[in-house]
Amino acid sequence: MNRRLNIDIPENNTFLLLRDILTAMDHLIGMKFGMGTLDDMNHLKNKHQTNPLTQIVHGRKLSSLGPGGLTGRTTSFRIRDIHPSHYGRICPIDTSEGINVGLIGSLVHLRSIFPFQYFSIGASLIPFIEHNDANKALMSSNMQRQAVPLSRSEKCIVGTGLECQVALDSGVPAIAEHEGKIVYNDTEKIILFGSGNGLSIPLIIYQCSNKNTCMHKKSQVQKGKCIKMGQILVDGAATVGGELAL
Repeated sequence: MNRRLNIDIPENNTFLLLRDILTAMDHLIGMKFGMGTLDDMNHLKNKHQTNPLTQIVHGRKLSSLGPGGLTGRTTSFRIRDIHPSHYGRICPIDTSEGINVGLIGSLVHLRSIFPFQYFSIGASLIPFIEHNDANKALMSSNMQRQAVPLSRSEKCIVGTGLECQVALDSGVPAIAEHEGKIVYNDTEKIILFGSGNGLSIPLIIYQCSNKNTCMHKKSQVQKGKCIKMGQILVDGAATVGGELAL
């Protein structure tokens, strides 16, 4: 923490002081606005917004670069190679291509509750990955994150069953938190009323992402319709029926 926040706290201190909290707040503000000597991957403003898969995968990246870390030009092949301790924790397939290969990894899907899951979310979306070459699987997991939203998206014909959960975890689609009735619906927001609670869902209308792709949310319900809990209310530019559609 001393190296990350550029402070000097004795190692025998086991509690935080007020100045430590203020220093951490300054560090978070710097991350948000890209100030200071921070790794580009740590900048919250630089989170990739190409498609829903990119957004959720970018938040699960592990980087060995940055201040006090490794560099892409001087790191040996031994450090880049897969270590036995990575299995069940860090995906052996999903990594960057080029000079940073092996230095930027991705957390394994369900790693905290299932130790025998070996692949990340991006690699888990590849059908029949066990029959693919490892190099092709690496390129495929990276190419899925480069897919731009289509004007008319369609669900995949062959999938792995994880497409719906990935879309929901990305936060792009919106689901009904409780049963109710749609009392208002237009291109700007949806209001669901039920169980004595009102739920207002704002819609994004043709906004430009930081990757120059379209961010647009479409209503999937009509005014006056009764809605069940968990039903899809809003779809994004790269989702259909709450399912990832790249």
